[in-house]
Amino acid sequence: MSLSDFAPALLNVENPVPDDLIDPKGRPVGRRFDVYRNNVVHSLSEALGVAYPVIQKLVGEEFFKAMANVFVRQFPPSSPMMFQFAPEFPIFLESFPPVAHLPYLPDVARSKTVAK
Repeated sequence: MSLSDFAPALLNVENPVPDDLIDPKGRPVGRRFDVYRNNVVHSLSEALGVAYPVIQKLVGEEFFKAMANVFVRQFPPSSPMMFQFAPEFPIFLESFPPVAHLPYLPDVARSKTVAK
C-alpha cells in the first residue's frame, strides 16, 4: 500500500479499508481503521474551529462540527504544519449551500477575527 492509497481511504468513509493494513498481530485492521479515521476527522474539525472561532460562534457549535466534517474531507491538509491548515475555508463557505443565506461568512472567515 502506498501513501496515495492510505490518505483517500482515511478521509472518505466510502473507500474501503486498504487490504494490506494489518495490526501488530498480523490481522486485518478492519474496525480499528474506522476508529482512526474518525479520530483524524474529529481532530481536523477541532483544528478548524480553533482557526475560525468566529465562524463557529456565528453558526453554532453543532452546525460547525457538521460543516467541518464536510470541509476536512474535501480539503485535507496539504502541509503537516497546522497553522497553514484550511486556507480554502472561505472559498468553501462561498459554495456551501447550507450557509448561502449568510453571505457575509466567507468575508468573516477571511478576516480570521478572534471570538471573545
